[in-house]
Amino acid sequence: MHSQWPVSGRSTELDHLTTLLAGGGTGVLVVGEEGVGKSRVLSEVTDRLHSQGMATVVVTATPGSALLPLGSLAPLLPTGSTSTGLPVLPVLRAAIAARADGRRPILVVDDVDHLDDASAVLVNQLVATGDVGLAATQTSGSIAPEPIARLWQDGMIERVELPPLTPDELASLAESIVGSPLDDRSFDLVRDMVGGNALFLREILIASRESG
Repeated sequence: MHSQWPVSGRSTELDHLTTLLAGGGTGVLVVGEEGVGKSRVLSEVTDRLHSQGMATVVVTATPGSALLPLGSLAPLLPTGSTSTGLPVLPVLRAAIAARADGRRPILVVDDVDHLDDASAVLVNQLVATGDVGLAATQTSGSIAPEPIARLWQDGMIERVELPPLTPDELASLAESIVGSPLDDRSFDLVRDMVGGNALFLREILIASRESG
């Protein structure tokens, strides 16, 4: 996930996602354009759940791991367990339960569209059987593995659209990054450049600050 930076204009979504997962909800899929803050929202929700004593298990999904069978879930499995010929699901379930230490685990998957097929099938099975909750993100226009898409299509998890930031939300985020409000001319220029994209705003302001 992205390094920690301020969350702006997402209080409604953060409260909803945290309440749903902490209250025993099956899971959520946060969908939005690249750079609108999906990863940051997921990170904040994970921190909130952790602070409430819940067990969160982070699953790393990348373009590289997507090329390998169980590329995303292998780090959770005991060494050598995938070469025994035994079913992987019971081993994975036990490994996650051990990490959760008696608590209900929440699998946290940023960029779920990069899950390899084998990992996606196992995540689907774990969520469908109630063994885990799921908090995941997906970039708009990307294609999630069919087992993950089926979870929200069948109503097992909730799909939440994360829209671009409004001008007021952009201004609040800009102030938190820079340390003071932008003057009107500067803000209008930045807003025209980034639209409602939180990541672009952050990169532009940090680059501007570093260049003096």
